Parts: sequence; C-alpha cells; structure tokens
Amino acid sequence: MDLIVYDSELNELGIIDEFKSLVWTPRFYEVGSFELRAPMTENNIALLRKNRYLYRPDAEETVFIKSISETLQDGERLIIVSGAFLEGLLDKRTITHKGYSSSMRDTLKKYIEDIQGYYSFGYPGMSVEIADDEDINKWDMESVIGKNLGDYTRPLLRAENRAVKIDFYPAEKRMVCRVVSGADRTDVVFSSENLNLYNTEYNYSEEGCYSLVECFAVVKDEEAERDPAKEKMLYAAMGGRDYSGSQQVSGLELTNYYEVIEAVIVKEEKTTYDDEGNPQTVIIKKVDYETTHENLLAICKQHYQPYTENFSGTAVGGGFRSEWHLGDIVTIEDTARGTSYQKQIEEVTEVFEAGTKRVDVLFGAPMRTVIDLIKEVKR
Repeated sequence: MDLIVYDSELNELGIIDEFKSLVWTPRFYEVGSFELRAPMTENNIALLRKNRYLYRPDAEETVFIKSISETLQDGERLIIVSGAFLEGLLDKRTITHKGYSSSMRDTLKKYIEDIQGYYSFGYPGMSVEIADDEDINKWDMESVIGKNLGDYTRPLLRAENRAVKIDFYPAEKRMVCRVVSGADRTDVVFSSENLNLYNTEYNYSEEGCYSLVECFAVVKDEEAERDPAKEKMLYAAMGGRDYSGSQQVSGLELTNYYEVIEAVIVKEEKTTYDDEGNPQTVIIKKVDYETTHENLLAICKQHYQPYTENFSGTAVGGGFRSEWHLGDIVTIEDTARGTSYQKQIEEVTEVFEAGTKRVDVLFGAPMRTVIDLIKEVKR
C-alpha cells in the first residue's frame, strides 16, 4: 500500500512506499487519526514534513501531519508522523464575528472557504456541499463567539446522527465538506459464531453522562417586550426517562445537567405618531422567543447522553468499505450475554505492520474520558 504526499497547495510531491507500520483510524463523529512509522530514508525525510497531506488511494481518504518525531528503535532510525483526518481542519478555526451567521451551514461555508483560501491558488481549494433546504442547526452567534468550530459543531450534528466529512479529490485539487448520515445495515450481523468477529469486548459506563438536561433562558433587559403566551419557550429539556423511554426517571437513577443562558433580544423599528400626527421612528426591543428556544434545544442536544455503551472486536473477512462502512448501523450478537445490539460503527482502526493487516471495529460511542469532560466545559 502506498501513500501519496501533497503540499498545502495540493501539489503532488511523491509517494511513501516504505514504512514499518501504519495505524489508520477513521471515526464517524469525531476526528480520525493516524500514526506512521517509517525508516529515515532520503525519500521519507524529504516528504514527511510539516504542512503535508497524505492520500491513501485504496481507501480514498486523506490525513494531514500534525506532529513529527525521530527515534532510534532496535538500531534503526525511524521518523514518526501522526495527525488527523481532514475533518480536523475545522479545529484550526475559532468562531468569530468574521463568520457571523445564525446558520451552522452558512458558518461552515464561510470558514471552509477561509481555511485554505477560496480560489487563492487558481482553483477551488475547499467548498461546502450542503443543500440550502437541509435542516442544519441554528445557533445564536453571540453565544458561540470564541468557541472552537470543530468542537462546537460535532456534538450538535451527533445529536441528529449526522457528521461532518471532508473529501479530497486529487485530480481536481479540491476538497469538499459535507454533512453525512450513516446507513441502516442492520442485516449485517457480526458475531463470533459468524466467524467475522473475534477478540470481542463489551463496555458500559455512565461516567460523565446526563439522563436529564434542562436549560433555562433569563431576560436581563428589563426594557424588552415580553409575550406571556410564549414564556414557556424560555425552557427546554431532554431526557428524564429510562433507557426504554417508557418510565420517568427520578431519585438515584437521575443524572441532571442544568444550564442558564440569556434570552435573545432583537431590535425592531416602529413608526408612531405624535399628537400632531407627525410620524416618528422608535426602536423597540423584544424577546426573540423562537431563536432563544432553538439555542436551548441545541444545548440539550449537546449534553444529553444517558450512558455510553459499546462493543468492540477484530473484524474478519475484508468487508470494510465493501459490505459495511463507517457510520453504518449494524447488528452485533453477544453470545456470552445471550443478547444482540444494533449499534453504529463509530470507529475503525486498520493496523498495517510486518506485511499483515488487522481491522479493529468499535460499535457504539467511545467511553467518555476526563478530556471529553474538559472539552464539554469549554464548549
């Protein structure tokens, strides 16, 4: 397997065809990663540098280098490069007034065009293909100013089982950003009995998860006009029921997240008339209940997760990308527990080493970590 190297202007520079190992991990919702260990040949040293992109033709996937190190291993000098899949480009931008828009779609378009410089090299560097009528989350830009574009966008899309993907087309020197959904392939069954999965492991955790999310909005501007009939829109909640959704959860079973934000205030021009009938324009401030409620729902979606549960194992049979793919919902039969799960394939790790290949699959969400909780606070 070869890796084709490109520079930051998407010019092809050469091919990496000699390496010790490659760990290639695409993820559906989160940003995928890779690590390449290669001997320090003249070709590898020349190509594996900062601001380089590695394209894998057999998978049609691209990564970019974020770190480089050199080491001596068993008497051999190695160069180690690691980095992220192209979706990680979003993490290079912080939302500012420059990308001011209440639409996630429009914000993505503005920042994607800025990341590489739209038409700056004489060809369309990056573009966004999201339909105008596609239902993409809206947000109050004032509340997201200063947030990381990738970290803030991914949880909102995940709540709707969607994800951001960026594809690279070498012949056109073009990158395209899309919002995608996983396919329903529950007819694909993974189990040890089917001989297509081994080294299986089951994990369940409530660490850092919330079974009920509540969010309130307060109106701090006393001059703003309010509508008593819409006051209930200043509150939103998600969850509060058991995992089957049939019974209310309370007491020791409940894990609650609570957040308060400011209501959105809009200004409108209104024409009034004085005692002599002369028109005059005044500015009226009003509570925007609809936008405020959308912001509350976005927060609920971002934080609601009653638990994390996953099933992992090593896949057999070479079906990745042909019979099943990242993001697909498949069936896993757990013979030890006598049950089955319908889970989404959220992560696949391909390990190439010593002429062999191993494919490890994660069905369901990864267990939450301390780093995840820190990111959540920052969001």
